Amino acid sequence: HRPLRRVQASMLLSKWVGETEKRVDHLFRQARAQQAVILIDEAEALLGARGAHQSSRLDERLVGLLLQKIETHPGLVLLATNLPEQLDEALFRRLTVHVEFERPDETSREALWRLMVPEASGHATDVDFERLARRYPLSGSEIRTAILRAATQALQEDRPMDGFSLERAAEAMGRVRSPTQPTLPLRGL
Repeated sequence: HRPLRRVQASMLLSKWVGETEKRVDHLFRQARAQQAVILIDEAEALLGARGAHQSSRLDERLVGLLLQKIETHPGLVLLATNLPEQLDEALFRRLTVHVEFERPDETSREALWRLMVPEASGHATDVDFERLARRYPLSGSEIRTAILRAATQALQEDRPMDGFSLERAAEAMGRVRSPTQPTLPLRGL
């Protein structure tokens, strides 16, 4: 029952000298005052590894500041990323809990496809959910994106969304598995 402060890089970063630091300080002061939970989405954008070839002195100062704020903040700070290998190593010492969400298995993927394709649209009968789940080892968000792509394409072409359009959209997600290729567990943070 606490407010959630969802943070993205664009909310904190500024081209003006000192403004980024002020925004970070304001975020943590406000979260403390409201007893809000801070969610840093796409954490690698703000907490990328220092010393990396593309990082600048300014980036490294920001990472250091955020690490300090996270460590001293009395409230809950959540970090979300699908690129944990790009996070600064010092961050992991400051984490109390580290939760990995694995990709859904075939049964779960089929359930997700069935749940997200609207039955009311009348196109669910044209969809082989079992095949979609078996052939495309997608995450829940990738399945959602594929469905939105298929629906958008169908609207643009003034035709109903069907199994073929879902297959095409799932294939565009870039994770096609051949019938002989085993499904490997994919891990993320």
